[in-house]
Amino acid sequence: MSKTKLFLALLVPAYAWLLFALFYLDNPNQHGGHRQAAFRSCLTGCHCEAPSILWSCQEECEHRCALADSELRFAEGRPQVKYGKGRWAFYRVAHCTEFWSALFSLLNGLPYAYFLLQGYVHPMGNVLDVSAGAHCITWLLSMLFHANTCRFFEDLDYLGVVLTCLAELSTVLLRLSSCRWSRWALPGSAGCLAGYGLLGAALGFPWQLQATVAQGLLGLTAALWIWYGVRERQRALTKHLALPWAVLITFCSLELVDVAPFTLPWPFFGHIDSHSLWHLVTVPVNLWIVYGWVLETTGRRSESRPLLRAVLWSSVFVLLFSTAILPSWLDAGRVCQNRPQCARLLRDTWLLPMDLSDPQWRAFRERLPLLAAALGFLALLRARLLPTARRARAALALGFAAVLHGPGALVFLACLLAVAAVRRGAVRVFISWFLALALLYLKDADWAALPGGLHDWRAAAKYVALRLVSVAADWKDQTLAQVVDYFFHPALWLAGPIMCFQDFAAQEGKGKMPWGYAARWALMLLLQELLLMVAPFFALTKTGVSFLSPRQYASLLYGAITGLWLKFALLWRFFRTFALVEGLQPPENLPHCINTHLTLTGFWQSWHCSFNRWVVRYIYVPLGGRRWKFLNVWVIFLFSAVWHDVSASNWQPLFLWGLLNVLHMSMEWSVQEMWRSRMAWVKDWPCWLLLQGLAGALTSACIAVTTFVGVLGGQSFLTDAAAQLKAASCLDLVCVAGVLMIIAQINLALQEMDGKKQS
Repeated sequence: MSKTKLFLALLVPAYAWLLFALFYLDNPNQHGGHRQAAFRSCLTGCHCEAPSILWSCQEECEHRCALADSELRFAEGRPQVKYGKGRWAFYRVAHCTEFWSALFSLLNGLPYAYFLLQGYVHPMGNVLDVSAGAHCITWLLSMLFHANTCRFFEDLDYLGVVLTCLAELSTVLLRLSSCRWSRWALPGSAGCLAGYGLLGAALGFPWQLQATVAQGLLGLTAALWIWYGVRERQRALTKHLALPWAVLITFCSLELVDVAPFTLPWPFFGHIDSHSLWHLVTVPVNLWIVYGWVLETTGRRSESRPLLRAVLWSSVFVLLFSTAILPSWLDAGRVCQNRPQCARLLRDTWLLPMDLSDPQWRAFRERLPLLAAALGFLALLRARLLPTARRARAALALGFAAVLHGPGALVFLACLLAVAAVRRGAVRVFISWFLALALLYLKDADWAALPGGLHDWRAAAKYVALRLVSVAADWKDQTLAQVVDYFFHPALWLAGPIMCFQDFAAQEGKGKMPWGYAARWALMLLLQELLLMVAPFFALTKTGVSFLSPRQYASLLYGAITGLWLKFALLWRFFRTFALVEGLQPPENLPHCINTHLTLTGFWQSWHCSFNRWVVRYIYVPLGGRRWKFLNVWVIFLFSAVWHDVSASNWQPLFLWGLLNVLHMSMEWSVQEMWRSRMAWVKDWPCWLLLQGLAGALTSACIAVTTFVGVLGGQSFLTDAAAQLKAASCLDLVCVAGVLMIIAQINLALQEMDGKKQS
């Protein structure tokens, strides 16, 4: 018999077996126990004094009534039925709904954990490490689901099965193709998993469909492994790689028998069903699979494997995001549309109603075509026709400010000329600081408004204040035309990024079209549009969040801080694009996502990076730098609070924001100094990565709280957060801490990879 015929002879029965199991052998009369009159009557009369940490009162009552109905059916000799989503009733052991299934799931994952911990070197590289990690994640999620059969863990369980099947599918395809597809196998599987998870969360796949997809992928993977065994049957090790999958398909018969727990004799009565036995018999099968992997290995590694950690933790985050965070966003969006106060802030757009309640983002979005046309024309004109004509470039920049602000441009020009008229460096710097602080005061004064112009001159005052100080400190032998060109530069005028005058003068050169940078900006804009359509973060935070559950509130804050990062990244990168056209290289204000910071120092080195560099150069270093850093930080954040649009109505949250940053930064520096002097030996502990992850999670939480104090208002946000924290259960707090911990572990792995590349 040829290989193809033998493969088809094994593939067709495997698929026929699975389809027969899914659609014909599942007895429909066994379902619907939760709709029986006796069960409903019991549920109506059930009273729960206090909910458990793991279950709500509703879930506790459903469990009690299912047990009572199953025991009654056994006593009367009637057939058993399933309750809820196709599940039997079980006696709880050690607070676990299905204790033995949870225990057997844990045993199934141990061989793969052993393979990872041993650090074997395999001819296929990290492919088997990723596959073993996927198995560990899947069996851990299976254990959690059988311990607590809630919807959250159920979705995670089904996604975990899909994760493992995709990882094994990649592995067998690589073997069948002799590793010719190694570049695309794992990224393709990760993309399929992310797409399926997000689509399932958005459309709300029922459990029957999720089970069908998982079973179908399992059957396809097993069939391909069988085909690999047929094709490579001459190799001695093939039987240890392919035969376990054939045995796995055979053991599916235990799922088809579907024996109820209350039909088995003691001691299995009420504890074991056919699904538990299925998990038991797969333990030796998984041992067999790992044994085959070990036989193919050529040694062991001694170095760390950050890529593997990044892939595995990213997979866990995708599972949590698609099953917990994204559904909470969708629920919040539906709640907003049903609340008149929140729905009033939504606007009809090109696809769906969008949250445009943030005034800064709404103004930028409405003026985006006009800004792009004007700045694009000016950038091309300056870069192509006037690359070396400094006087013409300066006149064009000054004309742009005059058209934009009208008489307000004369205020800025007068400040610049006042600084230029002073020759002595120290006096010039003093005058520039006096004028800069005066501009910061005038930008919030209603009486300082001037008629004319397209844009209020006070909106650009805070950026002009920074340029004044930079010109005074860095002006050496540059011409006045070069200073005017820097001071009124069109691309950097409205929102930055902020460039020091010395860097500007040194970077003048021939520009080029940043097509790749602009394309990435367009993709970020599309992501922001979709994000504000899915979940109206800004509208909900403006109208109150007391109606949200603690888990929804935490997910909303995570989305809000991500949307905030996207908003500022789009604003600053938009103007930076036109500066790149002219040949400048302004600092990237947000080079990293807000979720990638493990320390507050690292956060401020990345968040509004150009402003941070300006502060270090013109405030921190002149005041003594590191020698007086614990005092300098007070001056820096006081200036930052004043610079960020402080007024009589909003000075409290901004000064509270600055105070929290000062306290957090001082504590972080103190801990770091103590750590370097006394606690360096902890790095040798096996749990060092865990401790780093916990510290990173705590820092992320502090950064989020401090940011929202400044953005959402100090007292109102702290009041809402305290109320949600009081209402949160232990499980809610563990989930939030777990997500932050996972994000920290991903960042640690990525930082280690970057360190290895640089070395």
